[in-house]
Amino acid sequence: MMQRWPALRSAWFAALGGTAVVLCWLAPSMGPVLLMLAICVTTGRRNLALLAGASALWMVGALYYYLYWPLAHKALLLLGCGLALGAIVRFAMPGALLPAPEALPELQPAPAAPDTNPRWKRGLLAGAGILALVVANAAIWEKEALISTGQVVFVELAPVDPRSLMQGDYMTLNYAFPPDFAMVDRSRTKLVARRAPNGVVTLLGEHDGRPLGPQEMLIEAISKRSRPLIVTDAWYFKEGEAERWAAARYGEFRVDANGKALLVGLRGPKLEKL
Repeated sequence: MMQRWPALRSAWFAALGGTAVVLCWLAPSMGPVLLMLAICVTTGRRNLALLAGASALWMVGALYYYLYWPLAHKALLLLGCGLALGAIVRFAMPGALLPAPEALPELQPAPAAPDTNPRWKRGLLAGAGILALVVANAAIWEKEALISTGQVVFVELAPVDPRSLMQGDYMTLNYAFPPDFAMVDRSRTKLVARRAPNGVVTLLGEHDGRPLGPQEMLIEAISKRSRPLIVTDAWYFKEGEAERWAAARYGEFRVDANGKALLVGLRGPKLEKL
């Protein structure tokens, strides 16, 4: 590459090589991919170069799952690499791989091109952006309303999968469903739950349409890989707090009158906050 583009011999591009070495040190499997990227760029194989570049970006994203480094350290290192690459693009790339402006032939100004972006297109783009904001804020408002007005209930958790705690930033949630309850051929259903005075609910089974009895309520259950869940199967937390959340015995939910639930926290064996 240096023979084809002599500008690569500069200190800026040495810094680029150093950044690549750091990334390969973090993820050794990235080395062959970056080498393939360099070969494809040098030989003009654009499609393969794009594929190699996409693979390299995917490997950078996969660094999240490298558990032997704390997330904060990985974030700082990737931030440093990003700043280095940004500085190279900003100060070294413009004109580095292109001939000097005085070496280019003088070009006559081209006639003004017709407006290919009429007002209705700009209005459509603006409307799409506004619609996206409205939808996102409506979802946020709906969850905030459920948190503030929903009934507070606590659902007992089944034993936690200890392997999930080893990941360092989430734990798998299993719920104490009735032994004979299963969701094989449907994605959603309503369960009948009996609420005790302290807010702990006992899941009784699937709602068959009968009127609810005293202290009974509906809670919506969903299916994920044929496994019944309430809202979610994971609780995410800051790295390094696994010991704190390992004591969780109940999930704290807000539930509306239709059974829609939202997980807002975890509680200990005596419903104490963790």
